[in-house]
Amino acid sequence: MSKINLKLEKFRKAVMTLEDIYLKPTTADRAYIDATIQRFEFTFELAWKFLKEYFSQKGTVLHYPKEVIKEVFVAGIINDESLWIYMLTDRNMTSHTYNKKLADEIYN
Repeated sequence: MSKINLKLEKFRKAVMTLEDIYLKPTTADRAYIDATIQRFEFTFELAWKFLKEYFSQKGTVLHYPKEVIKEVFVAGIINDESLWIYMLTDRNMTSHTYNKKLADEIYN
């Protein structure tokens, strides 16, 4: 399997796990909230890395998530750059520290 196909397959599986937890009834259980946020974090990570590889194979070398987001917006792959920047900000805040209040804000 090629590198890009492997990344795409991992991303698809991550989306399925995120959808699985997202579609379940909402609960205030800490473990449920934490699991949802964790799944969001790794799904977002796989998304931007897949897109980075996509552009790499087209000859555009990108290094950082913000660069990738800008490029996919310019290419018309996504239509809401600000939403992706917002998701990147959330991912950065939740993956580098644990703060219950922040986790609740992002979850809701």
